[in-house]
Amino acid sequence: GYVVNIYGYCGQSALNEYANFPFGGADMKSLEKLNRHMRNHRDPRAMLLRLVQAYGLTIGLAHVHRAGASWEVDPSAHFNASATKSTLPSTPALMVHYDINPRNIALFKGGRPKINDFNIAEFVRYNPTTQQTCGFRSRMHAPWWRSPEEVRPSNDTHPVWLDEKVDIYALGSTLSHLYTSYSPRGQMTQAREQQVRQQVAAGEAPVL
Repeated sequence: GYVVNIYGYCGQSALNEYANFPFGGADMKSLEKLNRHMRNHRDPRAMLLRLVQAYGLTIGLAHVHRAGASWEVDPSAHFNASATKSTLPSTPALMVHYDINPRNIALFKGGRPKINDFNIAEFVRYNPTTQQTCGFRSRMHAPWWRSPEEVRPSNDTHPVWLDEKVDIYALGSTLSHLYTSYSPRGQMTQAREQQVRQQVAAGEAPVL
């Protein structure tokens, strides 16, 4: 799978499987570390590895959103759309990770990415009348990987209702980092946070 296995937990602490992807003479435990290591590498091997990462992240996030659903996807069928098209469950999203970013993607043998760190994940309910999820209240406002609706000023005092689409936006930001090795909103410093929050809230696209 593309989601980290959890063997046990106590409160906010969890016992997970060990991330140990050796690459370039070092252990790449997270996607962020691998991205920075591959900066300026555009050879076929590096680009193929990026494609493998992107595929795994996409399927992994679908697994998170459809937690508990039945899956029949062959994990060895990389880049074969027909292997997943007819087997993706049509049930609504049941879980939102709510913190997708390169630091929360662990890397395992063969470079397999797995989504990690579910400390602020949200379970969502489904309204059979509207045939949509009920959503959850916004509560995280750091702008670096988040969508405009998550960081608008009104959210600080009047939280809005969010759904699984915030994970999709964060996935896009993570894929941007995977391809460029740079954060989509530039250097993440406290001094820039308010400025970047305003840019994100205004819907300004990241600089590519």
